[in-house]
Amino acid sequence: MWKKDADKLLEHIRRIMSFAAASLLGSPIIEFFAGDTLEVSVRSEARQRSGTAPIIHFLAQESIFKAAVTSFFSPPVVVNHLYFAIEWFAMVATYNEVRLVNAMTALENLIDSNLSRNEALILPRNQFDKIRRVLFSIIRACVLKWAPDAAEEVLIELNEKLLDLNRRSLLHKLEILQRRWNVPLGGSYSGCTRPRASRAGTSGVRTMRQTFPYPLRFPARTAGSLVYL
Repeated sequence: MWKKDADKLLEHIRRIMSFAAASLLGSPIIEFFAGDTLEVSVRSEARQRSGTAPIIHFLAQESIFKAAVTSFFSPPVVVNHLYFAIEWFAMVATYNEVRLVNAMTALENLIDSNLSRNEALILPRNQFDKIRRVLFSIIRACVLKWAPDAAEEVLIELNEKLLDLNRRSLLHKLEILQRRWNVPLGGSYSGCTRPRASRAGTSGVRTMRQTFPYPLRFPARTAGSLVYL
């Protein structure tokens, strides 16, 4: 029984550290010790690749490792499908455009999986239906007056598009989760100084400096929970 729990803890840590490294960390060899018994599991996996934009530097991952262990036993926030989001976020990609698509896929999945249907709407459905009927009557009169030849087809499409008026934007839905999970959303340059590059001596090494007005807190997560550093 406890071996299954140990396996879950190990997998939990692997996923969170994958988020920190922005790369799916493999586990081709697992050694399990129990008294005088050693069980070795070997799996065939692709070669490990470094993340192109790690969330946390590899020399500063002690805090997120501690958070990974702690959150397994005491998850502060319950989150649906965060493992799925981490896998998309940490997926290996060659081009920045693909990385952006992966990150947006992860974000949209988190939003859709953790907001109720009513939270995704601006007004309750029954209230908006009254507004929609009024709007459609006005649109019908305008279409019949200015585009009578295509009125039937146009009205069908416009009636379907009216539903979009009651759907929250991606940004507003993200803000709902941000407030619920207490995650700071200051952009890289929002209230921050722009990174400045400097050349160190004649070594040709370039360094980037970035200052932030608030302590950074990186969300991580395991088995249905969100953890902060």
